[in-house]
Amino acid sequence: MLAKQHAWIFSFKNKIIVNVLDKINVIENYASGYRRIFEDYADFSKQPDYYISNNGVIVTLYNRNYGIENDGQNEGQNGGQNIKFDISKRRTKILELISENNQITSTILKELLGVSKATIERDFSKLRKEGKLEYIGSSKNGYWKIKE
Repeated sequence: MLAKQHAWIFSFKNKIIVNVLDKINVIENYASGYRRIFEDYADFSKQPDYYISNNGVIVTLYNRNYGIENDGQNEGQNGGQNIKFDISKRRTKILELISENNQITSTILKELLGVSKATIERDFSKLRKEGKLEYIGSSKNGYWKIKE
């Protein structure tokens, strides 16, 4: 349960359009999104701030993933998932997967390891700089070669 109750005032620029969209099930319930936001933040320490003006509602949502450590600059929503593998274990796993399939893509690797594509690309770059990995051929017909 939310600690404090929120009273919502609904107003629409064009009520006819809103009613038509509601009738054909394009929209859910009026302002149900606000209710869901506050329900999702019920167990979070920083509750959303909101300001109701004559023209609408301004809602400030705080990042629930702030403070979760990861090794990348642009992790986005996958940031918290990097805990699955530490960096060296993840790079070792990448080399293992490449040894099983030398044409494996970064898209497949990101799904298997639960990290972002940017993280995989950074790992490829690091492995190349360390002299452990080389890509041979074109982006369509190439393959990975593990250097010993």
